[in-house]
Amino acid sequence: MDDLLRDFRFALRGLLRTPGFTLVAVATLALGIGANSAIFSVVDHVLLRPLAYARSERLVAVFEHDVRRGAERSPHAMRRLTRAVCCLLISYGAITLVGLAV
Repeated sequence: MDDLLRDFRFALRGLLRTPGFTLVAVATLALGIGANSAIFSVVDHVLLRPLAYARSERLVAVFEHDVRRGAERSPHAMRRLTRAVCCLLISYGAITLVGLAV
């Protein structure tokens, strides 16, 4: 225990002798700890916690990408695709829509 206390005092004296290095070291540690906390918070809320929807495992997102043009299609084409996919899923009984005109 005495060795640990002696090492701590030696490190503290060294840090007090070079205030520029101490400032950079403390700022680097503060930024690293802050970034780590922020990233963990985002990962926790986005990836680890379940979504705030009932039966969230049944949510589906449909995207369309035109490979020839290398861009996404117009919103009108997206609506047509979404309508076609919904009609297909409804015909197979995979989904039911309540109060929506398809």
